[in-house]
Amino acid sequence: MPIFPPKPVVTSWDVFDTLVARFTPHPHDVFHTVEKSQNFPSFVRRRMDAQAGLDRRGAPYVLYDIYRQMVAEGMAAAEARVLLRAELAAERNQLFPIRRNVARVDPLDLIISDMYLSPEMISAVLFETCDLHTHRPIIRSNWGKNAGTIWPIVLSEYVIRRHVGDNPNSDIEIPSRFKIACELVQDSRLTPWEMKLHELGLGQLGLIQREVRLRTIPPDAGRFHAAVVGPYLTILACFAMHLVHRFGADAEFAFLSRSSDELCRVFVSMFPDIPTRSLDISRRLAGGGGMASMFAVGITPATVFVDMVGTGRSFFRFSESTGNPGRALILFAFLEGVLSGTERKKARNRQEAGRFTHVFNIEAAGKQWPFEHLLQAHYPPVSRAGLDLRSGGIVRVFGEAELDRVEADLVAWKSAAVTEFVRTARQRGLTDPGDAPVNAAMDNALQAILTDKDIMAPFTSFAAREQMDPA
Repeated sequence: MPIFPPKPVVTSWDVFDTLVARFTPHPHDVFHTVEKSQNFPSFVRRRMDAQAGLDRRGAPYVLYDIYRQMVAEGMAAAEARVLLRAELAAERNQLFPIRRNVARVDPLDLIISDMYLSPEMISAVLFETCDLHTHRPIIRSNWGKNAGTIWPIVLSEYVIRRHVGDNPNSDIEIPSRFKIACELVQDSRLTPWEMKLHELGLGQLGLIQREVRLRTIPPDAGRFHAAVVGPYLTILACFAMHLVHRFGADAEFAFLSRSSDELCRVFVSMFPDIPTRSLDISRRLAGGGGMASMFAVGITPATVFVDMVGTGRSFFRFSESTGNPGRALILFAFLEGVLSGTERKKARNRQEAGRFTHVFNIEAAGKQWPFEHLLQAHYPPVSRAGLDLRSGGIVRVFGEAELDRVEADLVAWKSAAVTEFVRTARQRGLTDPGDAPVNAAMDNALQAILTDKDIMAPFTSFAAREQMDPA
């Protein structure tokens, strides 16, 4: 009696919208990009008609066959080659990895795709876009998953522990008929926050944030991760635009470290022509006259000071000790509820004098904590510094670490997400939609953060610091 080796036990994966996504969610948008870039007004119709004709014929085909069909229908062969290259270039430009799913793929797993791209083209996407450098040759068909014809052949050679895909029919209903356990993943769909941005007139920002989310969110993501790639990134982008709306492109900006560091990174990327600097003004440093004058070097009458959240106390101690340089201070979130009656009166006087303003006022003490958790920096506070007057170089000395290992990893991930946002916004392009959408987005974003207490759950150090060392 022959002895048969046991079948390999593997997970099978869909590709498009499971392991990779397109920047614009509808696949036909690639055709419109080609039509516009190649100045070929009838391309979308002819491209879709050719593929539909091959579908009706019912024989397997790949992208080359679609273009052969277009040539058969009257397109010049040389023109078809140019358009095919343009389509592949547009497709590559659109694609990016869905990190939380790619991270789960084992080199021994099966990758199964119903797609008109050739197996070699799809493998190139897995190598180049997903960094799956040891995946096995894929199973590509035209309708094998959707029609169910591929599964009996797969199951004759493999045990499928699970099939993972985004399509409720071809990735869930059909393989389930063969008693395969299935997992529906629809990360590539817009989240409620990304849809909100579309509703507010910030559709491009919504797509950029979707790409950042899919590129960065890990498999074990929690509310902190969701808040970062959702309302937090919206605040960074929209507050950057708001600053230019409010003060003009001739202003100069000094972003107060550490809470405004990530805002500064986004601002510099969006408005590289506007003079920008970071400024170390902490509760501990603001009172030291020598330190304050050191950091005041380079401030001009056009300088607008920017902070994400606070009362303004530290800044105005700094300002008064250095002769009130600069133009004004703007806070994204003003913590008026923390101030005494006398301090509130001073703040109103500064507002009337044009020296102070804010976007939002948070009157209830402690309500700002979810927002402040999102502003934590990946490096300790500056404890002292030295200035080289000749070169202008400042040498900073840092205090003790404030975060435990888990907290530090989360904050480092946040910093990486901001980097990804800057990179993606630069590549995809982000235009300014004007005051009304920007202001509405900032308001919605801040409210979403302030009402999500789960953001704070991983950060026990923050609560301890606020209670035991509030100075």
